[in-house]
Amino acid sequence: VPKEKIAEWLEKEKSTTPVPVVWKSAVEDPKESPKVPVVGWLNIGKNCTVDAVCTTPDGRLVLMGSSDTLEIPGEITCWNNAGTDSPGIFIIVLSPPYNKVDKAIWASANDLGKPVSLRSEAGGSLTFVTPTIARALTPSPVSQAPAYFVRLDSSLKQISNVYPLDAINRLPVSALTDQLNRPVFLYGSPDRHGEGALLRLFENGQAERSWNDWQDGSRDIIKLDFSSPFLAGGPFALWAKGGGVYPDFPTPIGNWGAESNAGQPMVWTNVKNGGNPISGADLKPEALVIDKEGNAIVAGTIPFEMGFPDFDPFLMSFSPEGKLRWTNCFLNGLLSEPDQKTQALEVDPSSGDILVCYWQHGNNQKTLLLDPNGWLNKFTGTNGNIKISWIGRVDAESGKLKNSTYIYSQMPNAKNPRWPDLNSSGVNAMGVADGGRVYAAGSTTISFPTTSNAFLPGVTEYGGHPMLVVLRPDLSAPHYSTYLSAGQGGVDHIAILPGGAAFCAGRHSTEGTALPVTSAKSLPLLSESPPSGQKNAVFLAIIPIPADEADWSFNN
Repeated sequence: VPKEKIAEWLEKEKSTTPVPVVWKSAVEDPKESPKVPVVGWLNIGKNCTVDAVCTTPDGRLVLMGSSDTLEIPGEITCWNNAGTDSPGIFIIVLSPPYNKVDKAIWASANDLGKPVSLRSEAGGSLTFVTPTIARALTPSPVSQAPAYFVRLDSSLKQISNVYPLDAINRLPVSALTDQLNRPVFLYGSPDRHGEGALLRLFENGQAERSWNDWQDGSRDIIKLDFSSPFLAGGPFALWAKGGGVYPDFPTPIGNWGAESNAGQPMVWTNVKNGGNPISGADLKPEALVIDKEGNAIVAGTIPFEMGFPDFDPFLMSFSPEGKLRWTNCFLNGLLSEPDQKTQALEVDPSSGDILVCYWQHGNNQKTLLLDPNGWLNKFTGTNGNIKISWIGRVDAESGKLKNSTYIYSQMPNAKNPRWPDLNSSGVNAMGVADGGRVYAAGSTTISFPTTSNAFLPGVTEYGGHPMLVVLRPDLSAPHYSTYLSAGQGGVDHIAILPGGAAFCAGRHSTEGTALPVTSAKSLPLLSESPPSGQKNAVFLAIIPIPADEADWSFNN
């Protein structure tokens, strides 16, 4: 974007009245994917949300969400005779170059509940979990259940399978299929100290039935708590049994000059009577992936019983047969105070490595491991409400950390003197491209490090602004980094398109600084003006990633 356009836009930013800013670009070849940024407001009905996005193996882009109405060009397949003038759930498919709607499916909110965990399978079918599905939509009768795992066939025209999830009375955190096409689910508890579980369904008498913590012949569960036989002899056992030393987490921190966790005396300074700090001895699972060898990878946190919230991270791997393979906590000492939580978990399609992202709060006595060769390889301070993200690349076979970096802004002259190190950056969505580049998107405040060729290199207002950063495979520097707007908002979902462009979906304020709309008409779902009557609305963006790397700075 020309610098004079940036200056013009920043001048308009001073106005309190939102004014759509349209950045004109060169005419694009309609046969190719967008070569310039496409940013605009999702305007396909009233009160739209985008709950999930993904790409299919042949490069199609899929959006799934809810809306009070649906108004898009082209034919809409309405399930169960649903009308598009009342609340419902949509599935919209765009094929390259994404300039027209390929397929659109609509279901009444009475027939299909709000979806979670949308995935595209290798054969092109889609899977998701919903709390509601009408019997008329199921290919065969199913029992009443708290949730259902739904599979659409590769044509995306009809539901091929529906599995009632009646083993646990809540929606799973994540749902996907393993290499043998068996559904695998991760359940977590909304409570601070709640039980988690891995559940796997079986079809057609397929083998590997050693997940025997609980089973009924068609499904097996691994309970993710310290009473589980799968964890009883593992690295968490000493806590569960009231032991006096840290468990031996297999981390390579000794190679980086930090002390080993193994053998350190436990000093429970904030626990009554010096007791075990883990209430109920339960883990809090938060994310699931299946690696290239079929192992189930679970990320989450260990909740401690403190005088204030305290959660330390963990990552664990289970074999296809349910054996605990390894566990890592990525800390230079436990009881980090106050807390972490999982933000994203992905598998590198090229190397098979695991990419995990944790959110870290300020005032931490212990930090997540700092890679001396990482991009931002320091914690930004311990005196303030610091909220930053940490990304680690982990070897899938050993569980050892290979690379890491923090993601944060550099906050000069913080407004609150109580928080001189105030910093707020959060990754909400992550993806990994062929070749290993890591795409991370979310929200950040001023002075985020951006590259000189960024779509929007800098902003001037405090508060959260949507951002996108593409990291080198070894996390040593950004390949590309940009703000997506100087207005208030953040990216919630990301998908990597063929050719490496990033598709982002998020929320943005319709008041104050405007969304920098550009080439919106090239994407049929977008408009240049926000929906009327909404203080926050959905925006979509396609950001082509330059082939060449550029210099980066905190002050672009």
